[in-house]
Amino acid sequence: MEQQRIKTQEHEDIFREGGTCPICEEGILSLIHKDIDFTYKGHTLHIQRQVFTCSSCEESFFQAKDEREIEKLLTDRRRRVDGLLTSDEIRGIRTKFGMTQVNFARYLRVSQKTFARYESGQVTQSYAMDNLLRVLQHYPEAMHLFTQQGTAEAQPAEHVKQEEDMLLRA
Repeated sequence: MEQQRIKTQEHEDIFREGGTCPICEEGILSLIHKDIDFTYKGHTLHIQRQVFTCSSCEESFFQAKDEREIEKLLTDRRRRVDGLLTSDEIRGIRTKFGMTQVNFARYLRVSQKTFARYESGQVTQSYAMDNLLRVLQHYPEAMHLFTQQGTAEAQPAEHVKQEEDMLLRA
């Protein structure tokens, strides 16, 4: 969280109305309303945002507050085109079980950070993970298969424990 706040502050320090363009270092940035198209495999997503635009090289930059939302929109669009669950659908499956991201990730034996990134739209899940989530979505009774020897609480896979330990030491 602290790292994200620092990145946002750095972004706001660089990109501000009246600031110098970080690309050409000559033009002045101004905030303008812009229509932007993103195309993936022949499917276009049209968004409208206020962006900083350079008066000289005409390069455009998103505002920090819009970056995560746009990233999620684009990831979910690619997921739809590829036939995968969207971040909101993944979140819905998890909440259907009344579980936190940490607990659900343990049941699925993936790292909590990876699962959180599926829900935030930062990372696209594999087709195998997507299929697993769809099985749980349509057959919630299959969740018992993820517990170790039928106990009420699943144990994370060894690689997940090692990753969590490394993150705690960092």
